[in-house]
Amino acid sequence: FPAPADAVDLSHLCGDRRARRDAVVHAARSFAADLVHGHLIDHDDSAGLTSQGLPLLMTVHNMRLGWPNGLAQLATAEAHLLVACAQAVEAELRQDQIPVPVRTAWNGIEFQAFERTAAIHAAAAEVRTHFGFGTNDFILLALANPRPQKRLDLLPSVLAATRAEFARRRIEREVRLVLAGQVSRASEVAARAEESVCTEVARLGLDDHVRWTGSVTDIASLLAAVDVLVSTSAYEGLSLAQLEALAAERPVVATDVGGIAEVARDNPAVFRVPADSNSERFASILADIARQPPAGGERERPPDEPR
Repeated sequence: FPAPADAVDLSHLCGDRRARRDAVVHAARSFAADLVHGHLIDHDDSAGLTSQGLPLLMTVHNMRLGWPNGLAQLATAEAHLLVACAQAVEAELRQDQIPVPVRTAWNGIEFQAFERTAAIHAAAAEVRTHFGFGTNDFILLALANPRPQKRLDLLPSVLAATRAEFARRRIEREVRLVLAGQVSRASEVAARAEESVCTEVARLGLDDHVRWTGSVTDIASLLAAVDVLVSTSAYEGLSLAQLEALAAERPVVATDVGGIAEVARDNPAVFRVPADSNSERFASILADIARQPPAGGERERPPDEPR
């Protein structure tokens, strides 16, 4: 999103945390801010801000394994409110007995952006053509930047198992995989995660069936071009990719971590599998979806409610 005209951009201070924190304090005081919203800031930053008398709200967008450094060690005066992206995240914050009030504000998206318009359908057809995939192909999508949390290296074996399951059930459709997301070139960990996926694709001989998109801006057209979103994450907060897939009326098959149970409630298009599930478990569900697609990803509406 473009920055508002009156935004203060401190990105040029990257690497100098103390200077950036001092600049935030100066900007907040100059603006007479009533509240500072901290996102993914560590303990030193939060303590530094509140020590200057600034009320601080911190959003927590992941389960414990993805918390910023020192979050669990927050003292009473080092933040004024923690806002979790899901009830599952709030529960972990409360279990750690952090002495700061906690509330949940679910992640949200703009559903209208994913409406199935004629323009979206045309763009989706172009996406399939660009990938070299046929109109009858069954396409799996992973929508995530490569990093260990996402366990994208499991997806090639899921693809292989799904292709085998389609053959066993005599479902005459090619199964393909699209990986959408940009590797952070500043992160060696992210680069290794991408390399692990490529190694698995080559080992299983799946190069002809896998496509990488890199960074994507038109998520709606991409989702309209695929059949199902697959998530193999080890942990999550509340996945925006899953919400976007459901808004685009695409089913989601995901490991049962984080807030997925909250997304799945009363939604027949969400399929949860244990985090330690093997590829065959994913494949069985994906073949079922191919045989009988579930109701649209959006929440079920009463019969008299307009679309």
